[in-house]
Amino acid sequence: RPNTPDRQLVTIGRITAGVVVVLAMLWSTQGGKFGSIFEAINKIPMAFAPGITAIFLWGIFWKRGNNQGALAAMIFNVVVGLIYLAIDIPLIGEKQLIAKELGIPFMQVGWYLFILSSIVYFVVSLCTPAPAPEKVEGLCWTRPLDALRGKMEGTLTDPRVMAGILFAIMVVLYIILH
Repeated sequence: RPNTPDRQLVTIGRITAGVVVVLAMLWSTQGGKFGSIFEAINKIPMAFAPGITAIFLWGIFWKRGNNQGALAAMIFNVVVGLIYLAIDIPLIGEKQLIAKELGIPFMQVGWYLFILSSIVYFVVSLCTPAPAPEKVEGLCWTRPLDALRGKMEGTLTDPRVMAGILFAIMVVLYIILH
């Protein structure tokens, strides 16, 4: 809604910030029920990020994908993610059904949700009309190396340079900490 007045945007921002603060306060009381702080702060994004990742990844590499497939994959991921949170976060009682009873680590749940969301994306996209070629022209890469081709936009601000720096930092950290 690009025509939303600034006053309304500020009001929405204030309400959203208030809700997030209240949710953070409620969530902070549950930290002791997890094995580590790492596990506690990663379980919630793990329930939703795989769907977003699948939509983004396949949206870049597959011209046949469409908004119906993306929406179906996202709804699927949110529903399954909420179910996962409900049965694996020990808010009521002390059992973690997925992690402890089935023995599936929470980080691996993200992989399974990515695969399932990808399947939903592909199936729904194939069952619905393809997007018009002019709508996806220039939005999808035909080959993974297409991201590296093209004129450099700048030096440090070019995403390829930033990605290279990030990769180098990760390699150095891996060598130091391994």
